[in-house]
Amino acid sequence: MNSANLEEMKLRGYVKLSEKEGCTSCEGSLGMENFKIPDSAITASSSYEDQSVGPKSARIRQELYGGAWCPKQMITKESYEYLQVDLGQLTVITKVEVQGRFGNGQGQEFTEYFLLEYQREDDGEWVRFKNRKGIEHFKGNTNTYLTEMCEVDPPIVCKRIRFIPFSQKRRTVCMRVELYGCKWLSGVVAYSMPQGDRRGAEVDLFDFTYDGIFYENHLSNGMGQLIDGETGGDNFRSDKHNFGIKGYDWVGWKNDSMVRNKPVEIIFKFEQVRNFSFMTIHTNNHFSKDVRVFSKAVIYFSVGGKFYQKKPLIHTEYQDKWVEYARDVNISLGNHIGRYVKVYLYFDDKWIMISEVDFGSKPADNFTVEVEPPTTKGPSTLAPVIPQQDFFDVPISYDKPKQTMEDIPPSKEAAPDDNIIAIIVGTLAALIALLVAIVCFIFWRQRRSKQNNNRHSLKPAVDRNIPINMNDIHGTRNGKVLNGNVYNSVATDDVECDAHICNGDKTCKSNHMTLEVTINGI
Repeated sequence: MNSANLEEMKLRGYVKLSEKEGCTSCEGSLGMENFKIPDSAITASSSYEDQSVGPKSARIRQELYGGAWCPKQMITKESYEYLQVDLGQLTVITKVEVQGRFGNGQGQEFTEYFLLEYQREDDGEWVRFKNRKGIEHFKGNTNTYLTEMCEVDPPIVCKRIRFIPFSQKRRTVCMRVELYGCKWLSGVVAYSMPQGDRRGAEVDLFDFTYDGIFYENHLSNGMGQLIDGETGGDNFRSDKHNFGIKGYDWVGWKNDSMVRNKPVEIIFKFEQVRNFSFMTIHTNNHFSKDVRVFSKAVIYFSVGGKFYQKKPLIHTEYQDKWVEYARDVNISLGNHIGRYVKVYLYFDDKWIMISEVDFGSKPADNFTVEVEPPTTKGPSTLAPVIPQQDFFDVPISYDKPKQTMEDIPPSKEAAPDDNIIAIIVGTLAALIALLVAIVCFIFWRQRRSKQNNNRHSLKPAVDRNIPINMNDIHGTRNGKVLNGNVYNSVATDDVECDAHICNGDKTCKSNHMTLEVTINGI
């Protein structure tokens, strides 16, 4: 492919990553064996004996001092001992190599398994590495002299890295190591964005390798598939890694999943302030499946990350209705300066899918840290002079923010009419009088009800001097007769009457009359 055709394809966005000019391998030795990494950059959590088996002895294929680094404590699955290498700058690590302690034939220690942790920014969090299958344990050595090469996929971008020996059983271990990779030229240290969406029941368009924080469906302070160097194919449903995950190489968002159909927002953070010349976004255009290249990209720049420039850079992308190839969209950034780049991608169909983002930039020499924009103040106006007695009667208008003294009517016209006030006062007085009358009526009704209840509870008056014939008294069952006088007499029928009729009522209606008799002389 000649350079003219390549340039034309770049402009149209069809060029693939493997066809880009200047693409070089990133698998060179980083300097443990050849001493490019100095002793001062190699540290450890502990050493069995610092002078002989300290961290400076951990150079692969070198028989220095005691022959390897050996931690002070024996290793178990719960222990945390590490060998740390400071790379001095952001570096891409694609492979690591480990070896045991040969010690000129005297050594017997090696590491069967190990883990990796890395730190991307100064004073940043240490992150445990996991490969694309979610596995974090690397296979180590089986003897003291043979090396074991391990691929790091996805690649790690970091400044510092730790080798952590691991063992299921308690044992003594020693290590020698080497790292392979290259300098990280992009300068990206983190990006933040919404997590991708699921398409149907079997296509997961997530950022599976993101190493930052995942909270409420939002990714922050980490990096993942958008900068791993792997671009997705034309068919977004393919599974070229054979992970059993369709769409693995793509991160996608559905239009109706975004809040109020807003664009997709991605914020990129860089290690330092940079001068940007271009950015490239690898995107899908499978329009027969409702997937299109974004209609436009709106880009803001910031030095400090708090305040962004007011005027954005806007890139409009034409709608391709004929070719469904995945492609690179190249956007000129016009040498804008910033450490933070905020990108808004606008939908042209139901789905936006991207798999890789790259920047062309270099460290900026001269720049100015932006400050908070000045607060915009409204035009100054004079407050109207209002008499004290009419202070609460002047209506407030929100429709004329630029009102002046000439627009304000005299306070006498602005006050409500006195007749309206009189009507309001009279209505309130009538309501109060009505309430008082209702209360008095209720009180009168309650008092009358109590008086009626007292009358019903009184016993009927009976003449106490009623002559009776003792022979006419019948049915006395419980009473007694003494010297012709009757006392303690209770009618039998009254008991039945109480049981059937007097259910909670103090006055009992009976078919028989009980007389209370006062006998002379008693």
